[in-house]
Amino acid sequence: MANGISRRDWMKLVGGSAIGFMLTPIPWKILDESAKWTQSPSFPYGRQREIQIHSNERISFSHTTCTLCPMACGVRVRCASERGRGSLEAVGITGTKGHPISDGSLCALGVAAIFLRYHPSRLHRPVKIIGHGKFVPVSLDEAISDIARAISRSSCESVAVLDNQPDRAISHIYRKFVGELKNGFYINPPTCDGVPTRLTDQTLHTGDLAFGYDVNDARMIVSFGTPILDGWGTQRQFASISEARRCGGDKKLKLIQVETAHSRTAQIADEWIPVRPGTESAFALGMANVMVRERLCNIDRLRMYSADFDNAAGDSFMKLIEKYPPAYVSEKTGIPADKLVEVTREVARRKPAIVMFGGNPGSGPFRLDEQLAFMGLNILLGSIGTKGGLKPRGKLPSPYYGLHGSDDSNHLASMKQLSDIPDGSIGVLIMDGADSGCAIPWETVERKLSPAGHTIVSLAPYLAGNAVHADYILPSPAYLETADDVPTPSSATVASYSVVSPIFSAPKFSVRPNGFINSLAEALNIRRSSRSDFSGMEYILKKRVEKLHSMAKGNVFNAETGRSERLSGLSLPQFLERLKKGGCWIDDGPAELPPIRYSFLGGTHLPRNNVPVQGEGNNGPRELVLLPLGTRGVLTAAQSNPIMSKLYQESGLRMSANTVSVNPSTGRAAGLKDGGKARVRTENGTAYVMVRFDKSVMPGIIQASVVPLTKSPDRAEPKIEDSVIDICKIDSDSTWRITNAMIEPA
Repeated sequence: MANGISRRDWMKLVGGSAIGFMLTPIPWKILDESAKWTQSPSFPYGRQREIQIHSNERISFSHTTCTLCPMACGVRVRCASERGRGSLEAVGITGTKGHPISDGSLCALGVAAIFLRYHPSRLHRPVKIIGHGKFVPVSLDEAISDIARAISRSSCESVAVLDNQPDRAISHIYRKFVGELKNGFYINPPTCDGVPTRLTDQTLHTGDLAFGYDVNDARMIVSFGTPILDGWGTQRQFASISEARRCGGDKKLKLIQVETAHSRTAQIADEWIPVRPGTESAFALGMANVMVRERLCNIDRLRMYSADFDNAAGDSFMKLIEKYPPAYVSEKTGIPADKLVEVTREVARRKPAIVMFGGNPGSGPFRLDEQLAFMGLNILLGSIGTKGGLKPRGKLPSPYYGLHGSDDSNHLASMKQLSDIPDGSIGVLIMDGADSGCAIPWETVERKLSPAGHTIVSLAPYLAGNAVHADYILPSPAYLETADDVPTPSSATVASYSVVSPIFSAPKFSVRPNGFINSLAEALNIRRSSRSDFSGMEYILKKRVEKLHSMAKGNVFNAETGRSERLSGLSLPQFLERLKKGGCWIDDGPAELPPIRYSFLGGTHLPRNNVPVQGEGNNGPRELVLLPLGTRGVLTAAQSNPIMSKLYQESGLRMSANTVSVNPSTGRAAGLKDGGKARVRTENGTAYVMVRFDKSVMPGIIQASVVPLTKSPDRAEPKIEDSVIDICKIDSDSTWRITNAMIEPA
């Protein structure tokens, strides 16, 4: 062979690796854990049945779309049913080959998702939690009556729905419901995948037009704290990035990661820029300074299309970046000035280039003023609406449009962020059970609740995540048990749509969110034009599909054949059938970008840099900076899978819950031991952690793993000890990226 390695050498390597893996405790730990779980009472048939295929069983396959996160991966479920009994049981799951979004790939959580129906933390009845974590079973009618009375009493407070996966059909039902209330709010969680719509509206004046990242055609990506190579975006986007990084010449994609943490993306990126905590925006403004000073951007065009680029009469972007010359930025960030100049020149030369700044799922999104600095770089690079840059995507039709002969979507509640809601204003909060993929510290929600009294309702199937804080838990159907739809992933540049048909029957105790909203509306005597407004999920889905079909554009992927066909060539029944069987509609391309005028400052205050600096806090020179990190779909999922968790934790591929990494010098200075126990203290509380020494972690940093802590309602009370995310400092804008902290031996 050309590289000097023979076939026999490869066989030795592969065989030795397999034998070595089997000699480790990893596979046996996984088998042991899965055996214990499958033999537990929560698993179907308990000890009476093994998961294997018998001669009297029939095998079938069903296609659908994954709903465990907003990324819309296609899945193929292998099912077994006993002859004569008719009940289905999932025995395997794979990706759908050729799927336009996931291309046959699945994340770790998706591969093991068939077990989530039997999760130990799954609830089997509606419950009311009183006192110190005491479960009291309640009937659904009793719970709805109590919640309706709480809403009626909340005349001075607001009623809010927190929807973790916006733009689904159920999302529009939520918006319709709270829109009928005098004081209703519809709230979306933080996202770390796409470009915030609020930001593009302020900087590009495009209204609610959504933008995605055209990574397929980019030659340079500058990522500010976004895990591009560790769970970001869709599976096809990840594959495109990986393939482009292996190319040579002009087609090669280069990735520069700018962040404090030595994350997996930082480790694999072409270049890691280890800035000091909280100085990412300073580095971005320094890059802007170099680009303008060396005329690496089209200054004449920017002056023509932006009123605040060089405004002599008031605040301007030019005046702002003049305060960030390379020498000053070097002092702030710890990065040499010549390195800043070198990186900026390369980015300006290697176009198309994208600046990405979604943030990490564990540490959440950046502040708005920081996002403005990052967005300013994209404007300077000419990356708005261009090939290999940020592109707008088409909007999906509202299911309420034309529902009763008119556009009923105007009566939907507007979308809000948690930071928009006044503190102490929510009297009743309904939390949807879907997973956003981004951590939501409970304090960000709790500070919005009325101190005079509030009622919290969770529609999650599991006792996990923020559901442990609810007063009422109404267990919704689990994965693959209910009809749903999946809108466009937030990172995509092209609109898409999928319909999810249930593969398994939901248990009788399950409470469908649309049915709950319908019953609650009836209890509140909300006048509706049709009963289908809230209750008929299948009807709402069909109406949305009808509207999409009337657009007569785009392609429809057939999951059973693996081929795509034009929507215009399909009848409405054919289109609906394709979607119900795991298909997917894909638009013809990005949306047309309307004429825009840039606004670098977005009409807000200038970016600030009041970041925590080691040694300047109230706790003296031993104060450190706590940085939470997590991964969408594996570490931040509300329904953490025990089998996959065992794989990651026993192998060391992922840190387990409440594990922190520190530089050995930092650890020794604090009296810590590698592998020992410690407590991390912040102004918000104390978390007990395991310590791991890591030379790649910057001195003065506590790099913490954010992993959900789940509980079983049959074996433990819902109150759990504080995790790292619970003790993070929450800013007034509901961000929690950086927290001053102390660490000491436990």
